Amino acid sequence: MKRLSILIFLLLFFLSNVSASSCWIMDYGESFEDVLATSDGRVFAVGNSVLSVNLRGEPLWAITTARRDIEIHRIAFMSEKDLVVAGNGFIAKFSQTGDPLWMKKLNVTDVSVAPNGEIIFVFKDVVTALTPEGQIKWVKKAMKQNQSFLEFSGVAVGEDKIFVVGYTFAPGEDYNVWIGAFDFEGNVLWQRAIDLGYDEFADKVEVSNASAVVAGVSGSQHAPWIGGYFVIKLDREGNLIWAHEFLPLNLPEKISESIFWSIKINDIDCNLNGQCLIGGNFATLLLDKSGRLSWVKGFSSNGVALTDSLAISAKNVVIAFPVNGSGSIGRDVQVVFSEISPKLIPSKFEFQNASLALENASINFVPLIAHGEFLYYNQNCSQLQSSLNTKESFVLSSTTPEQTTTSGEICGPGFMLLIPLIFLVKRR
Repeated sequence: MKRLSILIFLLLFFLSNVSASSCWIMDYGESFEDVLATSDGRVFAVGNSVLSVNLRGEPLWAITTARRDIEIHRIAFMSEKDLVVAGNGFIAKFSQTGDPLWMKKLNVTDVSVAPNGEIIFVFKDVVTALTPEGQIKWVKKAMKQNQSFLEFSGVAVGEDKIFVVGYTFAPGEDYNVWIGAFDFEGNVLWQRAIDLGYDEFADKVEVSNASAVVAGVSGSQHAPWIGGYFVIKLDREGNLIWAHEFLPLNLPEKISESIFWSIKINDIDCNLNGQCLIGGNFATLLLDKSGRLSWVKGFSSNGVALTDSLAISAKNVVIAFPVNGSGSIGRDVQVVFSEISPKLIPSKFEFQNASLALENASINFVPLIAHGEFLYYNQNCSQLQSSLNTKESFVLSSTTPEQTTTSGEICGPGFMLLIPLIFLVKRR
């Protein structure tokens, strides 16, 4: 029995390593808006359904509505391993097995979960905190400052504060990025406007080692052929750590004529190593903890998830590959990548207590039989260990048919080492 226990441990160890180093592209017949990966090896994707799969892409369970008319655009993970999803006109809490716990009629742009289980979300000019049971704890509304308005686009929660991003605007003036830090009672700790010289929109924010990583678009609304993506990292007190801008080369001519209004950051996720995966509508890229470019892929992402070993992208399909990159997944594209020096301007928006009408939502979720079709699977993906320098780019070969295997194959050196162990246990 002791030898059998050791054998099972080794089997799980090797197979977990295989899963983390594999590459796959899976078509579930669904379109996804967001994705997350958990520490226990599960991936959740949302869109017109909620889908749970393992690290091999194999479906575990899925739910949707009878009419398939649900629209879910954000998903977050709670410390007690429940899920929070936000869709068109509702926010809901589910168990990890897909059982609904509560649903509320609320409009949500972005959502995040605090360490104590409180749920923080933003919509237009309002920041709201819900208790883990779905009751309103506090609501803060941004008040108009002179002629300037503030609208929120993203929220992320760290160990001791809430980061909220958006943009300020006033008639006849440029758009500027806004970021603020709140405590868990809704009090503003600090706030900044970020000026890159033209117009800027902050699309998303993520916490990386207690710092805030803000991603968005900069350019000119009056000269829309000027534009690019930006990523800025601020420390916990709102001071600049690094800032970069980037733009893929060889965009379609129609897009090049209106870059500013055409590009968008859809999602960002950072791991414990300080690496950040950024999903845009024309590229998906990885930055190291110093903000240097590691790789850029030519596929777009609605949602991204990043663990210490795995990068995941979700849109029409779900793509997974080692965090250091793989030459066999996607096309690596050329990109202009440069350092920038934004101006951090003190901001003085006031926030007042507000109220929201809270009603229970009644949405009938039903089980969905999810069938995944592997468009590509490789048990042992090649990994790229070197990072790119500023303004460098690279192009690697695309997937080749002979690299494709089936989901049922278990192979590699780890498994081969287990074969003699199996015979050893049988003999004894």
